[in-house]
Amino acid sequence: MKRNRIVFFRAISIAIALLPVIPLFPDDGGGPIRIFPCACIPGTDTIRMMAFYDHDPKQATTFSSYGLGKNNILDYMGGDNTYDGHIGSDFGPAGFEDQDVGIAVVAVADGVVSDVLDGVFDRENSVKKGVQGNFVLIDHGGGRESYYNHLRKGSVCVKKGEHVSTGQQIGLLGSSGNSTWPHLHFEWRENGVSVDPFSGPINPIVSRWSAQPPYDSPLVITDCGLYYPENRKKLPFVSVRETYAKRGESKDRKLQLLITVLNVPETEYERKWRLVSPDSEYVNEWTDTIDGSKPWHGLGAEVWQYSYSAVFSKKASPGRWRMEIYHDGQLAKRCFFTVDDEKPSNSPPAPPKGVKLAPPSPEKDGPVACVVDASIDYPDPDMDKICYRYEWLVDGRLVRNATSVTRLDYCPAHLATGAKTLTCKVYTSDGRLESEAVESSLNDKE
Repeated sequence: MKRNRIVFFRAISIAIALLPVIPLFPDDGGGPIRIFPCACIPGTDTIRMMAFYDHDPKQATTFSSYGLGKNNILDYMGGDNTYDGHIGSDFGPAGFEDQDVGIAVVAVADGVVSDVLDGVFDRENSVKKGVQGNFVLIDHGGGRESYYNHLRKGSVCVKKGEHVSTGQQIGLLGSSGNSTWPHLHFEWRENGVSVDPFSGPINPIVSRWSAQPPYDSPLVITDCGLYYPENRKKLPFVSVRETYAKRGESKDRKLQLLITVLNVPETEYERKWRLVSPDSEYVNEWTDTIDGSKPWHGLGAEVWQYSYSAVFSKKASPGRWRMEIYHDGQLAKRCFFTVDDEKPSNSPPAPPKGVKLAPPSPEKDGPVACVVDASIDYPDPDMDKICYRYEWLVDGRLVRNATSVTRLDYCPAHLATGAKTLTCKVYTSDGRLESEAVESSLNDKE
């Protein structure tokens, strides 16, 4: 290891929450909730589970630093992934940077919009008890309703009395009303009463999900970024990203490489880091152990950030460097960044590794999902925040153009049904430049 080229300091900061993985479509013709209420791949995408329904009727008497219950809380599996008195399911991203790009909230089943609200402020200082967030309420018939709260201001795109189909976008995930963090508060109601749709030991009902999300999800790295501490605000606030590391810069600045990790297990696991020069030389390598059994208590399991500070000397090789991160011996992510004397021009991100449509044989009244394959390589060479733009074409006609931070988008049932050819084109974007499109099609769809 040649430490004369670079000085590295390590630190770990911990934030919040866990998310289950959900199959994209029902596999057993089960419950009335046909799809996940966010257009995403939960547990492997940016969205994770923040809090389930609380089944303990007792009021909490001790509280976390967030003011949330630490005792007398009980989720449907007997765990503490909830907070006191919560009567819904909360799904959310790592912070406002994701909210600002956009995360589509979609109808979980066909229905008629019975009520809406928009125009409420949607940032972190909007928290005031009793303030109603932007919401959509959908009547699915038979006394069944779905409720979507805390939507982004100005994003509600349906009207009262409008018929919506499964997978149709109704708004964007936000943080309006009584909320300090971007998330979707989702409720399933029956005859005017909120019902926990998840079936488990503490809630032994017939699951209301067509394909119920599993309780746990695998450890996954979702984002990489370069930041200077003076320009980086704490989660969940938007921070200023840097596009390169400058050689010979003062050690006082301590440029940080941050890696966002979802679903930290409540056990120990081995983490290994490798810093690799443009000449494919291992400049530094180290291994340590992460103890996930000591999470912050409050909103379930974890979003963590691995934080590394680096100063490159004038002798450091200019060009494209990479950091490799391993979990229990398996390569989890490669993050590439430029080391140079001058700021390089912006480069477009890499195109998606692959795109597929699911299910391959859609139901006549069902939505179609466009899914972007994951890659161990972070797609943007400048470490910019990346997102995806989805173009949906029905028989060659553009019917939907949506930008999202997530790796999934829906063509809703009312647009997909009856198409001879359904095509989804996906572009990776850094907010300024886009990659070439990668596309997938379903033909002779009737």
